[in-house]
Amino acid sequence: SFAIGPDRTRVSMLQAGADTGGFSGSVAAQRFTTDGYRAHSAAQRDQTFARLDMVFDGGHHLLLTGNLIHQPDTADPLGLSQAQFDADPRQAPVVATTFNTRKSINHQQLGAVYGGGNGAFTWKLIAYGGNRDVEQFLSTPISAQIAAASAGGVVSLDRGFHGVSGRVTYEQAAWSASVGVEIDSASEVRRGYENFVTSGNAQTLGVRGRLRRDELNEQTSIDGYAYAEWAFADDWKAHTAIRNNRIVFKSTDHYITADNGDDSGERRYHKLTPAIALVRSLTPSTSIYVSASSGFETPTAAELAYRSDRASGLNFALAASTNRQIEMGYKARRSNAAINIAAFLVATESEIVPATSSGGRSTFQNAGRTLRRGVESSLDYQVPEMNLATRLTYTGLRATLRDGYRVLDTGGRTIAAGSLMPAIPEHQLFAEVSWRRGLSGINASLEAQARSRVWADDANTAAASGFGVLHARLAYRLKWGAVELQPFARLENILNRKYISSVIVNDANLRFFESAAARRWLAGVSGSVRF
Repeated sequence: SFAIGPDRTRVSMLQAGADTGGFSGSVAAQRFTTDGYRAHSAAQRDQTFARLDMVFDGGHHLLLTGNLIHQPDTADPLGLSQAQFDADPRQAPVVATTFNTRKSINHQQLGAVYGGGNGAFTWKLIAYGGNRDVEQFLSTPISAQIAAASAGGVVSLDRGFHGVSGRVTYEQAAWSASVGVEIDSASEVRRGYENFVTSGNAQTLGVRGRLRRDELNEQTSIDGYAYAEWAFADDWKAHTAIRNNRIVFKSTDHYITADNGDDSGERRYHKLTPAIALVRSLTPSTSIYVSASSGFETPTAAELAYRSDRASGLNFALAASTNRQIEMGYKARRSNAAINIAAFLVATESEIVPATSSGGRSTFQNAGRTLRRGVESSLDYQVPEMNLATRLTYTGLRATLRDGYRVLDTGGRTIAAGSLMPAIPEHQLFAEVSWRRGLSGINASLEAQARSRVWADDANTAAASGFGVLHARLAYRLKWGAVELQPFARLENILNRKYISSVIVNDANLRFFESAAARRWLAGVSGSVRF
């Protein structure tokens, strides 16, 4: 397939595969390039994916996968202030070009799944491993890198990761049970550099300069779980599960100076998380359910890295956030329709929030309680005699702080209880109508998307306005024996709305907003041959 669009956008893909019964495999490669809708937003991404599937005697099955991603020097246009967005949504702040802000990613991963069974017993083994390199040039001002604690303006990550897991399942007519274990590990070399080089009285910006951070971060998790399902009556089914999580984070600091102490340390987290659900079948195609569970979320390496009191060592006071969830739902399927409705509530304690941001370091703290209440719904309806298919989805989510907290920066402010959590819209709506004329011929679709206002900061002082947009797609399918050809065209933002597509939460420079593209088109052709 090949497609083109404005701003020199090009998308090309080639895929080949084979299937001989007990053996099947495929490999696909894709390249995406664009100059970008906004200034300083050019990008190139190459992706390759391979899959090999083998079935052996006795029902044993082996799946091998591999994928590569190469994304060099993706230009970062940064966010815009409200005034900048209003004046010109296609612009980039001057600092984006001054420091040539950009990001490069190289990712490689291999995976294997081997499974089989004997009667009521089935088992599965999974192993994976890979590496991910990231280099990002930020727009951090030189003045902010003077502080001894600054990590500079260039982030360099070299992360190796791997894991293994195993699961055994036993099934009977009315019940089944599974037990399993998962072991995951990651080792990351994190370095920071200044984003400038000084030679005499001259300074070159947007290049890798002096080393300002050098550490090895290691994370290991060992999780065991058990799951059971029991049809204890004709129309009733119970599900229950329990998971034991043990996570260890260890950091070894290799950048130690007189003014920058040893930030090495180790932090352990442990939690037992249960879940239970009941399902009632009203008819063979209609059911209702209720579920309850608990969970927890550990801090990231960046959140653990520094203490708000500027003392050396990890942020040992930072705890994992914990949550309790309840969900109720209804599912129904008819010959031409399917409906799903779910209402949920998530109560979280010790939510991880910002504490300080100064001198090139950001630190974090645990706040009080938060509450997320919402509903998710979808409706799919088909009219076969008219070759029409429709889909409607709606998500409503209100996420609030039940307890206020204080940001610890100098002249710190209080985030009031009842504030809405940033980057979470209260309402999202998607609708699609599609028409297809048989296996060959024209197929077309019209999409509508709407989203309510999104706050950009914890204090609810800046927000991206809500929006509604329309998209359309048209394709024509041609088939001659084993050969198939499909030219297509897509038109996005038909009404040419000016809107903000995403926000950068709590941006220190108040450049919160990333603008969506104006009316855009994409046209291309895909073809295939089977032999």
